[in-house]
Amino acid sequence: MKRIVVKIGTQCLIDRLGYVRQDVIADVMNQVICLKKRGFAVLLVTSGAVATGKALLKRAPQFLNSRLESKVAFSLGMPRLFNAYQERADQDGLLCAQVLLTKNDFKTRDRYLQIMHLLEGLIFEENIIPIVNENDAVSSPESAFIDNDELAGLLAAQVRAHRLIIFTTVNGVYDKNPNDHSDATLIREINPEDIVPTMDAQKSQMGRGGMQSKLNTALKVSKLGIETVISHIDQCGTMCWFDEQHEGTKVTAARNVSAYKKWLSFCQGVAGVYVNTGAVKALQGKTASLLPIGITEICGEFKKGEVIYVFNEEHKIIAIGQATYDSSHLQAYLGQSQQPELLHCNNMYVY
Repeated sequence: MKRIVVKIGTQCLIDRLGYVRQDVIADVMNQVICLKKRGFAVLLVTSGAVATGKALLKRAPQFLNSRLESKVAFSLGMPRLFNAYQERADQDGLLCAQVLLTKNDFKTRDRYLQIMHLLEGLIFEENIIPIVNENDAVSSPESAFIDNDELAGLLAAQVRAHRLIIFTTVNGVYDKNPNDHSDATLIREINPEDIVPTMDAQKSQMGRGGMQSKLNTALKVSKLGIETVISHIDQCGTMCWFDEQHEGTKVTAARNVSAYKKWLSFCQGVAGVYVNTGAVKALQGKTASLLPIGITEICGEFKKGEVIYVFNEEHKIIAIGQATYDSSHLQAYLGQSQQPELLHCNNMYVY
């Protein structure tokens, strides 16, 4: 069964006054229902709850005055947003399931698998449409996703999706900012193995993401064997979500990896180690384990089984993995040969 994860941004769903766009909800749900009838498994990732709640509070949705205010707005807006989806589903006798998550929910392998089993149970039910959002009511700066693009990418990897679709208010990825350059050209397809364009850091007015975030997510899941289409929300009701013909930008899938390494790729490390150039070169071959002889510095403390980062000499994260032993043992082995591996290649994901 083909699996699709669809992410819809705040600016797609919420108008300038902060109200839910019922026409967009209808277009999205029409496509989801059509695909489910054709035998596809579909998972929706929605934004827009905070902006909806701001409107209920009678405050401009683009102004987030405090973290507490955002939490209150989310608590008010999420039920209203979910009801908009459910009202459309009611017309076809379908049910919408709400799943609210934070980054901490994916911290351990056990919790990751529990969420995966739940989502797979939902997407394979013919009469259920799962709708996921970050739980902004309880998330902290440490447990929050960068934005829902990151959450959608994680979920696409988790449910082993074939395609991730990110709807936005731009036609796709351009070679330069179309707002500043009239000659900007839409890039129809991006191969991660080629030179990838760099976007500006501008974020959306009401949400947390921007085009660079969407492209970063697409490139990340590409390495996990998932292709991504970034398209304008106006195409939502007309484009076929799983045919080769598409509007927008497609980022092709580069390779596939195990379900375990897909989890690792989105994990947060509790600490890290720095490695020399020889170790970097060995790890880039994708089949080498990390030995203490290649480690130059330990950053933070960690226990056996905890997830840690691997940094190169330029402070860039090059890999992530589960430690075979704790940091105190590594301190005794540091820089020595004939010592046990800290990260086995099967328990490490190299970016």
